[in-house]
Amino acid sequence: MKKNLGSVLFFLLLNTLHASSLCDYRFEVSNPTPYIKEGVKITFYASQKDKSSVMFYELSPEKNADYELHFLKKEEDKSNYHDKSVRYSYLLYPLKKGDISLKFDFKVSQASDKSMELFASGNRDVIKPMMTDETVIALKPLDFKVKDISGVINLFGDYTLEMDIEKKTITPYEPLYVTYTIKGDGYPSLLQLLLPEIEGVEQFVEVEKMKNGKQLFHYAFTAKKDFTIPAVSIDCFSPQKNSHYTLSSPAQKITLTQTTPSDRVDKENSLPDSAFEWDTLIPYFNALLLFLAGYFAAKLNLLQLLSKKQPSINPIHQKIKEAKDEKALLKLLLASNITSYAPHIAALEDALYRDKKASLKAIKDALLML
Repeated sequence: MKKNLGSVLFFLLLNTLHASSLCDYRFEVSNPTPYIKEGVKITFYASQKDKSSVMFYELSPEKNADYELHFLKKEEDKSNYHDKSVRYSYLLYPLKKGDISLKFDFKVSQASDKSMELFASGNRDVIKPMMTDETVIALKPLDFKVKDISGVINLFGDYTLEMDIEKKTITPYEPLYVTYTIKGDGYPSLLQLLLPEIEGVEQFVEVEKMKNGKQLFHYAFTAKKDFTIPAVSIDCFSPQKNSHYTLSSPAQKITLTQTTPSDRVDKENSLPDSAFEWDTLIPYFNALLLFLAGYFAAKLNLLQLLSKKQPSINPIHQKIKEAKDEKALLKLLLASNITSYAPHIAALEDALYRDKKASLKAIKDALLML
């Protein structure tokens, strides 16, 4: 898809290197003129310029109903002395047409080598001044011009639809299992149903969403006469190809085999046709139980769970559990020099030196999940 001159100039502007006395920084935006619900990759880079101290970065986006912003990862490079660089990655989904603005707060903290050394040695007097030497750098908001899409769209992105049906001939009240799978790249599917109710057919559905964006619809049907599973049609739009398309699967004719006369109840000794027979409900209960048993057996995978070995205890997790208070835990995390602990270090600092409320137990529980 060709970009107009204005979009190109806007993109170049976003990628212009900015600088302060502390660090150089810049944003990279994959597309400043996206469609509604088109994924936009946003990357923020910062590299240390002042080489006189140890430096820490904190980037925080502003929440807004105009978009969804998903944090992907934070990467740090501190291999060189007093030369730390960082990269934050996000995925933006605009939710309204027109102009939207994305704002970030950027904070840089500094600590001298001496204060770091004293802190590591256990001198508590230097903890507060070391961690409160902070500078807020004003960042220019990222502006987007979001394009609208005509018509009713069920899926935004590039997706495929697959149908898996085990057979097309069953006996009366025998359960028939059908699975539809939607997978691909784009705004996560919000579909809850694919099929309407079918007259004369008992229908059960379970929707399963996977972490990779895949969505599965597990259907089970029971009936006492032939029926047809309707065709599926999903209206989609591909921002990458700038085109509408339709995902579909054909209708499926299901045939029920008839029982032989010997399987039928003796007409002379049977109750009148108008009498209610509880036995007629048994096949429905059996079908439901079979469907639920099969589904939960697959979900729980009991044999695999039983075969898993007891995980070994992580040494640093043990030290985290033994930390008696916030200061002890903060010292442990700083000494560990593990990047993923950064938000929890910040939370402990806020609790100790900025009078912000924080739960030591909650912080420990979050750390033990890493």
